Amino acid sequence: MRKTGDSSSSLVSPFVVAVDHREGHPFLFVGTTGDSRRHYRPIIVKTERKTLATGDYSIIGMEDKIAIERKSIEDLFSTLTAGRERFEKELSRLSVMEYACVIVEGDLVPHVYLNPPLLSRAIPKSIGRSVLAYTQKFRTVHWVFGHDHVWSSNICYYLLN
Repeated sequence: MRKTGDSSSSLVSPFVVAVDHREGHPFLFVGTTGDSRRHYRPIIVKTERKTLATGDYSIIGMEDKIAIERKSIEDLFSTLTAGRERFEKELSRLSVMEYACVIVEGDLVPHVYLNPPLLSRAIPKSIGRSVLAYTQKFRTVHWVFGHDHVWSSNICYYLLN
């Protein structure tokens, strides 16, 4: 079992995370910790709400170079059906960034294929195949499935770092 340091020995993130002001359920970056070299001490992550042209998260001062788009499972299903055209434009903007990623708050098999959102009429297989097709069409945009909101928050921080 991993030991974590106490809050008196917290680390401070070397950058400020830019969070799009339209982000409805933003990451809080609670529980983010350093690696073994930093003795798994908690990291204090400062954020700033602002308008981002692309994505939901970036680093202050690097908004035109780095972007991360967050999707809940419900949002993924909605985006890949009714909002598909708008999302493809977003992926096009992401594809010219130095680093871009879509983080999905869920797991591909259990949350997309086996337990899709109850109110969605989308065929789960078509959602999964759309994700695969987008990884080929927009090769510079990475896709990560982050299990849940907390894990996705940590993944987002580590990708920005």
